[in-house]
Amino acid sequence: MISLCQAQDQVIPLYPYGIPNSKKVPPDYIEQTDSSGLISNVSVPTMQAYFPEKDKANGTAVIIFAGGGYFVLAPKNALSLQMHLMHLELRPLL
Repeated sequence: MISLCQAQDQVIPLYPYGIPNSKKVPPDYIEQTDSSGLISNVSVPTMQAYFPEKDKANGTAVIIFAGGGYFVLAPKNALSLQMHLMHLELRPLL
């Protein structure tokens, strides 16, 4: 997923060694984002970390997952919440 807010500091794969018991992904199965921001065909799920400046870090984290379901992710509300938290100088994982 590409954030509309800023570049992420770190992308963290949820399954760094592959998704357990998953089917092999066909070569034509490519992640896509449509004009409304829905993301489909996700085969490598990740979290995107946004870290505060070193002098503002306090060890607190907020984790936000995009809504949607098995077939699509709907990150629009998650991105809005991320922007709000960043304005409050909190850095969420998305």
